[in-house]
Parts: sequence; structure tokens; C-alpha cells
Amino acid sequence: DLASAFGMTTGHVQKLGYAASQTGVELEVVMDAHKDLGKSTGEALAGVEGKIWAFRALGISVNEIAGKNIDQVFMRVAQAIRDSGPILTPDQAKAIEDLGGGAMFQLINMMRSDLPEMFAKLEEGLGLVDDAAIQRLGRIGDAMAEFKTQNTGVWADIVGVVYGAIIMIFNIIEFLLI
Repeated sequence: DLASAFGMTTGHVQKLGYAASQTGVELEVVMDAHKDLGKSTGEALAGVEGKIWAFRALGISVNEIAGKNIDQVFMRVAQAIRDSGPILTPDQAKAIEDLGGGAMFQLINMMRSDLPEMFAKLEEGLGLVDDAAIQRLGRIGDAMAEFKTQNTGVWADIVGVVYGAIIMIFNIIEFLLI
């Protein structure tokens, strides 16, 4: 599942997908930026100076992200970008690329929006689907696929019998006409 593949909660993936759809960004781009940010966060926490600098350029200390999950770090970076104002400094632009790659640049408008407010509207209006419901839907999908696979043979047998009967009828008609 997408959430576990990227080390995120299912709810956060749904929220990001909603925010992406509202700001004209593909969810795949969001996930790419998220993945790169996760790697950069790990590197900053491990003491890689370039990544520490990138967080600092956005006004975020390494101590501030220590112990946070990637969802929380993403939201903190989004807040820093939103707080930066309408024009990024060259250092901020470089920091964004260093932390989230080119994908994060595509997210600047999304990250400048009020994500917490957008997420709240999603939860109030549409609601989030919890992990258990997603797993149930996955099992239903698997069962439907299995049913389709099992019954393809049955339908092929029925079509074969009907086709054989039609051919036999044409042969009888042809015989009677001769």
C-alpha cells in the first residue's frame, strides 16, 4: 500500500492527495518530494552538513525535527515555505531543492496554501478512510479478482457449448437444404 511504501500514515496520504488535487499537482509528485524529504531528514539527523544547512535556510533546526515522523517534518517544511512569503531567497530555493528535489519545487503552491485548514475541511466534509476500511476494500478487490479468474473458465465453457450448438444447427440446416 502507498502509505507503508513511503513510511506515512494512510490518513496523511489521503490528505496530501486531496491537497494535491486542490492545487493541480499529481499525487506522484507529492510522494516523490516526500520520499526525498525523508531521506534528507535522515541525513540531517545523521549530521550531514549540507542537509543541516538546508533545514536552517528554511528556519528549521535539526533539534526541531528530531523525533518527528516524516508527516510532521513535511508539514513543518510546508509551514516554513508558507512563512517565507511570496518570493523565495536564493538560499531558500536551493534548500528546497536539496531537501525535496525537483518534485518539491512543483509543490511550492501547495505548500504555501493553508494545509492544516485544507486537511480540516477534508476531514469535516468528506472524511478519511481508516486503515482497516482500506484493508477491507483491498480484500474485497482481491476476492472480486479471484471470482473473475475462477469464473472466466465457466463462461468459456458456456460459450463453447453454445458455439457448438449453433454450429450443429447450421450443419443440420445445411444438410436439409442440400
